[in-house]
Amino acid sequence: MLDPYERWVLFHALRINTRPEHAPIFILNDVIHNLLGVVNEGEAIKMMNKETASLRIAEMYVRENHVEMLIQYADTNATDPSFINMETYELRKVNRLKGEGIAVSGHVVIKREPEEDGSYQLLIEQVPGLGRSNIGPFFRFMIKAVSKDLFQFADETANNSLKNYEPMASLEDEPSVDFSKEIEEGIIDGIELVQSIPKGHGEFDEDNFFVEKVRTVKISVTKKKVAESWWGTINDLKEKAKRKGYTDFKIRYRKKEGKSRTVVMGTTVDDIASSAVTKTELIKSNYPLEQCTDTIDEVFMGEMLKLL
Repeated sequence: MLDPYERWVLFHALRINTRPEHAPIFILNDVIHNLLGVVNEGEAIKMMNKETASLRIAEMYVRENHVEMLIQYADTNATDPSFINMETYELRKVNRLKGEGIAVSGHVVIKREPEEDGSYQLLIEQVPGLGRSNIGPFFRFMIKAVSKDLFQFADETANNSLKNYEPMASLEDEPSVDFSKEIEEGIIDGIELVQSIPKGHGEFDEDNFFVEKVRTVKISVTKKKVAESWWGTINDLKEKAKRKGYTDFKIRYRKKEGKSRTVVMGTTVDDIASSAVTKTELIKSNYPLEQCTDTIDEVFMGEMLKLL
């Protein structure tokens, strides 16, 4: 259940790469106004999980220095809510209507000025269904969709013939604490490599019946305790994964007190040992925050903007 008087805000880096890689570099301004047009038309929607869940940009504003969004997540498979009378303890179950899904919404703000590495700071209100694993592919899908067939360049590798190129968006965690310190007293449980498969390039695609979208490799770790030599080996593995097209690197570990945690980082990070877990900040409210709304809460958004 969401606390009605406080929300955690997660810090991410929005990166917009180019495909093919030798095409011109994209900046946020190249795509953001096209995305705004789709939002205003009510079409910034992505269906998920065999069309049983969806993500939607319900509202969006492009300001001088930042972009504001409200994203809704709905899931028809989520359990219906129940309520209990605190005096009689009588239970009341709420049944959804046909076509309805349990819904939540979260605020997003993107800084328009790029960081030194070319990424854009992105803050998101933490609510169920709006984590990096959903929002990252959603932004990738939407930014690619609104840019389809709009950008061309003279390809020097093909006698300067005009070729289409497209943006490939991704989200990375913004660091807060030294990752090596975070797990120095913990136990490593395993590593996962994640690769997104372009449409039509999956090894297991079968007559348009099966379509491979994501490939995951799970790696067992024989040395559970972190040693100085471990970091060199793990960075070598990360570089190998990067060369083979894997975009995400997940490390699963247990902290000293026994709590399990998974840290996800892009394979583009320079050194995993000096990387970090996601930066978070807590925003407290003196009024109850809605679980789901269709308009931006200006007061809450104002508090998020202070974190940029």
